[in-house]
Amino acid sequence: MGEPRHLEMLESILEKQGQTSDGIELRKLDHEFHETLAAASGNATLYELAQNINRSLLPPKTKIYDNRERQMISLDGHKRIVDAIRNKDVEGAKAEMRAHIARVKSTVF
Repeated sequence: MGEPRHLEMLESILEKQGQTSDGIELRKLDHEFHETLAAASGNATLYELAQNINRSLLPPKTKIYDNRERQMISLDGHKRIVDAIRNKDVEGAKAEMRAHIARVKSTVF
C-alpha cells in the first residue's frame, strides 16, 4: 500500500461517507475513494483507469447513489477494504475488493 497519507485519506473519506446521505456528495466521495485507492497502489495505469471510469461511466448513474441500501452496501465494502489495508492483509484486501464489486454490482444492474 502506498504512503501512510493514503490510508489517512481513505479513512477520512469513509468518515464523510458515513455522515451524509446526499447522493451527489456520495458520488463525489465514492469517486474520491476509488481514485485514492488506485493512487495508493502505485500503479499509474490503474489510477488513470479509475479517473476515466469516474468521468465517463458513473456520473449518469447519480440516482444509484440516492438508494440508501446501496449507500450502506458501498460504505460497508469500503470499510472492509480499508480494514484489510490497515492490517496489511493484502490477500484480504483483494478478497474484499472483489466482494465489494460483486455486492455493488448486484444493486446497480
